[in-house]
Amino acid sequence: MNLLFKKIFYLLSWGLISVPNLYCQSNDSLPHPINTNKFSVTANFIYNYNSNKNINSISYPLGKIPNSTSGDSVYYMQYKNIDTKSFGLNISYNKRIAKKLSFSFGVGLNQKKEIKNYVTYIDSNNNKPDLIKSTLIQYSGFVPLRVNYYFKRFIINFGNNFGFFAYSRESAIFQDNSRKMYTYNSFFIKTTFQESISFQLFKNKSLYVSISAEQTGKFYKSDGYNNWFMFGVAYYF
Repeated sequence: MNLLFKKIFYLLSWGLISVPNLYCQSNDSLPHPINTNKFSVTANFIYNYNSNKNINSISYPLGKIPNSTSGDSVYYMQYKNIDTKSFGLNISYNKRIAKKLSFSFGVGLNQKKEIKNYVTYIDSNNNKPDLIKSTLIQYSGFVPLRVNYYFKRFIINFGNNFGFFAYSRESAIFQDNSRKMYTYNSFFIKTTFQESISFQLFKNKSLYVSISAEQTGKFYKSDGYNNWFMFGVAYYF
């Protein structure tokens, strides 16, 4: 009787200890519910933040702007950069590499704006009206590479955007309300950093909202459009 009792006790003890462990191991090996191999499309509203709110003063002793695409000449100018708004779109493929980790890559297009309002503009040609405003709009193609971490209904990711192409259009408005337009293309390799947090709006659904920040390597500088803040909507399929 004692032998039978011991066998039953050992069997129950093994079951109480081993079965939960086996269940936990099996559960840990499963992927996070939203971490699967799939594509995603993200549309972003971009806030182009300029970190210098002061008036900039530049003088050109020779009366020419070096490397100017417009060919304009000026002795002295004062201008102020302002914050602008634009948009972006990208598509990526998500590849699961662990239960809560994945790697994603894709292709995207961002529109970014730079606006200068001129306070003073002394042109070397007295017959030309002064410049009062210039707007640069750039459409840039890039490859996003991200590492993603999954926590409950959140996706936290970080990585690089590798820019490779840009189409730029610059418009200039002069004091007499005349306008000039300049366009140019460029191929380049430019790297920026981006961090994002996405939240699954509805459980078991593939729609997410996200907030992101993108910076150049000069994001800590006190001048220039080195920071871009984004609010986006993403759909996984």
